[in-house]
Amino acid sequence: MSNSMDVDLLIELGLVETTAAVVSHLSNGVPASLREIALSSGMELSQAASGLRQCRFRGWVDSDESPSIGRGRPSRRWSLIVSQLELLRELESEIRQQHLILNDAIRNVERSLAILGSSR
Repeated sequence: MSNSMDVDLLIELGLVETTAAVVSHLSNGVPASLREIALSSGMELSQAASGLRQCRFRGWVDSDESPSIGRGRPSRRWSLIVSQLELLRELESEIRQQHLILNDAIRNVERSLAILGSSR
C-alpha cells in the first residue's frame, strides 16, 4: 500500500479541492464508499460526489458494487485505477499545454503592442 497524495499539492497542480480530496483519499489504494470519502475529507456528500464525477470523467476511478446488508441499494466502493505516477504525468502534461497556450497569448499581445506602438 502506498502513501496518500497530498491534497494541497494536487490543488497546486490544478485540481479543484473536491477532486483533489477524492484523489488523495483513494490514492492510498484502499477502495472507499462515497460516505467514507466525504467523512475523511470533511466534505458534504454532494461535494464528494462532485469530485468523484470529475475523477470518473477523467478515467481515474472505477467502482464495484458490494452486496447490501438488509434492504436498499448495493454499496459502491470506489478505487483509483491509475497510479500516482500516471496521474502526476497527466497533470504535468496539462500544465505544459496551458503554459504553451499562455506563451502564445503573450506573444500575440506583444505583437499587438508593437503594432500599436509603431503606428503612433
